[in-house]
Amino acid sequence: MADHSPEQLMRVGDVMATDIVACAPETSIASIAQAMATRQVHAVFVVDTARRPIGLVSDVDLLTGEWLGTDGAALATMRASNARDLMSTPPETIGADASLEAAVEKMRSLRIARLLVCDDGAAVGVVSVSDLVAVLRRPALGRARVDEVMSHAIVTCRPEAPMHSAVRAMSERRTRSVVVAEADRPVGVLTGGDVLALYATSQGASGSGTVAEFMTHPVVTATPDTSLSAAVDRMLTHEIHRLVIVDEHGRGPLGVLSTTDVVVEMAHEESVWQAPPPGEGS
Repeated sequence: MADHSPEQLMRVGDVMATDIVACAPETSIASIAQAMATRQVHAVFVVDTARRPIGLVSDVDLLTGEWLGTDGAALATMRASNARDLMSTPPETIGADASLEAAVEKMRSLRIARLLVCDDGAAVGVVSVSDLVAVLRRPALGRARVDEVMSHAIVTCRPEAPMHSAVRAMSERRTRSVVVAEADRPVGVLTGGDVLALYATSQGASGSGTVAEFMTHPVVTATPDTSLSAAVDRMLTHEIHRLVIVDEHGRGPLGVLSTTDVVVEMAHEESVWQAPPPGEGS
């Protein structure tokens, strides 16, 4: 993506990704999981032959499916399911000419991580919290420190925890990640993508295996006094959606800073992002 100033990036079409991961309503759940794992995305949009949006299947939708069941009937049901059976509908959309502020506010109010961008009713791109966070590399932020923005309520587990327990916790808490800790230090993060990796193995039929076998490690961390701009840059550099927050001795976790947390900060009425450009409102 080209490097622009915030004043130049006023429209969704300027920052959206045009490579949409989409499928037909008849696509199998197994194929959708494979697409998410291969393309490293958290959701697949369901479109018709004219690329008009119909629905969305997210990794959270997959986690709430029956593939972790151990009886044959549940597994057969899941394997026979397709996108139409599991999708959320309608998908949330926005126009390519909409302002970035409108996209931020819609994601924040709906508590979602992405919007399908449409033009004349057809899907032309996707804008995600990561796309909006990337814009923040240059502008100053209204709140300077990680501890003013991070989430303190997080889900944790130990490395030896069984995968089916961790996945159940993710589903019940509607969270995309679990911080894995041992001896007061974070040792990994279990993400939706890691769970999809389990689904692609023979263990996926029963949800067997431990969290340590599938978690992402080492952990990328920050301290509470890290500047928000430095934290954003760290997420972009490592191409990740969250940082685990630890104290100055590496102990924790104290919380998590996610791209969603940063988007909420962008939408805050006192954020520099919400201030009018120079020359306006004076």
